[in-house]
Amino acid sequence: MEKVIDITERLKERGRPQDEDIKRLEAIKRIVTCAFCLYRCGMCGAKIQEGNYIDKVNLCKACYMEYLDYLELKKEEASLRRKPWQDSNWERVWRQWESFREALLSYRDSLEYF
Repeated sequence: MEKVIDITERLKERGRPQDEDIKRLEAIKRIVTCAFCLYRCGMCGAKIQEGNYIDKVNLCKACYMEYLDYLELKKEEASLRRKPWQDSNWERVWRQWESFREALLSYRDSLEYF
């Protein structure tokens, strides 16, 4: 019996994940997984039966059309006729969404996600 090793202290030293850490990790996994769900719009979150897959994300028809307008405006430097709601704040929303999406993709593909 002298050779039986108590591993409790070793597990504490290694930083065994606690229940709270596990819950936090599960929340992060849900964020990343749900952001790229094929049954929800990647921008507005609406449930969709058939979306438009673009740049590794599925979009509903309305968001898809808006995103195409944004891409055109970005490429053409405002030569496209804007709709009344497509102001600088609208552009900022799409620019920030692209950054958010890229960050999620990068995180999903990183080793930390596993």
